[in-house]
Amino acid sequence: MNSPRLTRLFQLYIDGKCSEAERAELMQLIQSSDNDLELKELIEACWLEREGDQKLSVESTERIISEILLSQPNTTNLKSEKNSTPYFKMAAAFVFLFLTTAILFLFVLPKDNASELATEAQPVPAEEHQYVKLPDGSMVLLNAGSYLDYPTSFDNYPTREVTLLGEAYFDIKHDPDKAFIVYTGKLKTTVLGTAFNIKAYAGDSSITVTVTRGKVKVSDDKQVFGILTPDQELTFDKGHDRVKQRAVASSESIAWTEHDIFFDDTTLDEAIAQLETRFNVDIDFENTNAKNCRFTATFVGGENLEQILKVICEFNGTDFTASGDKQYTITGKGCL
Repeated sequence: MNSPRLTRLFQLYIDGKCSEAERAELMQLIQSSDNDLELKELIEACWLEREGDQKLSVESTERIISEILLSQPNTTNLKSEKNSTPYFKMAAAFVFLFLTTAILFLFVLPKDNASELATEAQPVPAEEHQYVKLPDGSMVLLNAGSYLDYPTSFDNYPTREVTLLGEAYFDIKHDPDKAFIVYTGKLKTTVLGTAFNIKAYAGDSSITVTVTRGKVKVSDDKQVFGILTPDQELTFDKGHDRVKQRAVASSESIAWTEHDIFFDDTTLDEAIAQLETRFNVDIDFENTNAKNCRFTATFVGGENLEQILKVICEFNGTDFTASGDKQYTITGKGCL
């Protein structure tokens, strides 16, 4: 594939200066490509070269999505099963690339304009964290301005692969038969069973992987850069392809997660036990039947204990009373 030609044609296309003949040539180059990774890197490089006022407007991004993405058959769902035909492979890769580009545009547009672009792939809003439960039961906590692409199921794939833009903390369910792989630009982080943090924002000059539990392997398509164990960190300089590995206090790298509390199909009993540990209090049940109530709730605003108790009690048909600063009682019949 003629990479410089593809890059040039893509630049002309997103600038709205592409002739019909050039547009046809661009589509032919894309469809004849047998190297999805090279195509991805070329389009990303093209986007990164666009500075300041040259970055795409909301209208231009919408035009690209409507003309390219929505015109491709069977490609509107990023989380669909894979098809083995060469054309579908190309089309699916192209859809992913453009959606990824659209996400990056959102990161650099002013906040009051970012919400105007509506696609399937929206980043986490600024100042907001998001909890994601993956199909295999693994947990991911996304930091503000981050996006994670993943399939609806890992069942028909030899590995569990996701793509991250931004920062996320991963707590991965162990599966000896299926490695868990996170793609961040050139880097590939392979989980050998673990919990870890990756920081890989588009505008940053480096990608950082920090391990809190277990072990991960960090590599690209040519070499392994390092195998990390708890309290180790690897930083990859994107501009110079340089790697630095060092010992760190991993708790500092995940400090951004410390105020977040997630209850995912959790029993009230399990939630209360977690809150007792978090806030160093004693919480009893007046009615033990209420312990089995199940609910899902997210707290990412640094809420205090009584604010959290108020919400989860409303979910579960209960109430609470306080006896001093350290003693609480859950009252009511609950959901049963």
